[in-house]
Amino acid sequence: MKCVCLFFVLCFFCSSSFGEDLGYFGFNKEGETVEETLARLKQDKSFSVYDQDGWTIASSNEGVMFSFTPSNHPAHPAYVKRDVIELNGAIYIDMSVRCGASKKVCDDLVRSFQELNKKVMQSMGG
Repeated sequence: MKCVCLFFVLCFFCSSSFGEDLGYFGFNKEGETVEETLARLKQDKSFSVYDQDGWTIASSNEGVMFSFTPSNHPAHPAYVKRDVIELNGAIYIDMSVRCGASKKVCDDLVRSFQELNKKVMQSMGG
């Protein structure tokens, strides 16, 4: 299984646009698979795992949320991990993605979550 590991920190207080540079470094085939990560989170008592609109969500009380794609999603198997961080009075969303599809499909997944994160930050007054 070909997996793409994407990592970037989204800072919505900056004036930079997302453009074509999505802020990740490329392919990483090492580490847990999407399926292994979901299985681990289901056993972790600090996470609540539930279904929402076809997605499997794993969230913790510490502001960490994993969103696992439904089986019919073009990027499947994939997850997006988001972690809300406060640093020096500013709020950031640290986001990482593990995606089993082509780069274009994975880029589309990243873009959709960037937009979602942007809306979340705006609703929080950021």
